[in-house]
Amino acid sequence: MLSNFMHLRIPSGKHSRSTPVFSNGSFGLHRERAAVLFVDFHGTLSNDIYWSTLQEPLRSKIQTLLFQENTSMVKSWMRGQLSSEEICQFVSDKLVLAYEQIWNGLVDSCHRIKISNWALRRIEQLRQDHVVCLITSNMDCFTRYVVPRKKLSNTFDFVFNSADFGLLKEDNRGELFRIVCKHLRVDIQECTLVDDSDDLCRLFEELGGWSRFVQGRKLKPQHLFPLYQLRLPMM
Repeated sequence: MLSNFMHLRIPSGKHSRSTPVFSNGSFGLHRERAAVLFVDFHGTLSNDIYWSTLQEPLRSKIQTLLFQENTSMVKSWMRGQLSSEEICQFVSDKLVLAYEQIWNGLVDSCHRIKISNWALRRIEQLRQDHVVCLITSNMDCFTRYVVPRKKLSNTFDFVFNSADFGLLKEDNRGELFRIVCKHLRVDIQECTLVDDSDDLCRLFEELGGWSRFVQGRKLKPQHLFPLYQLRLPMM
């Protein structure tokens, strides 16, 4: 899955014109960079999870508590309605463990997240001709710790995190995508989403964009076919 970017090409636009026209403001979108690529993070660039550096059984206890038993709280965290400090305090209280242990485990896992080097090299190549943006439904700790430690602001032209906008990618039928496209001053028809969520890919197509579904981590990795010879379904 992660090496799929080495085979990725993206369209210059859905329409027949060879060079889409952008409204070039202060965001640096130029005619020679004809398409925008939105890249998901978890499941697309990295499979690592928060608190991954903690030993068992504590790691599994935290994963179960949050991501199985309290999914609504996790979504609030990803919408920026709860902070990482509040989440760690919740975990500390529920598991009767020191807050510092939970907090340090979260931050340490943020610093140690592994990202596919192949994918990063491919993104560097794509940025020569396209605007490449990271867009993720994620937590405030991603913006605070992962982005600076991994220098993602240098890797991508733009980084968009749901926690900074108060919206998951799927909220309000893809409102976040519309907001981001407006921010970039680009038509969604000139954009491609690469994501490991089939539902999000379909939603993005319904909004008028292109998409490429990346197979989940439990499936055998497959190369992405060149984008695009034919229109995708639901477009």
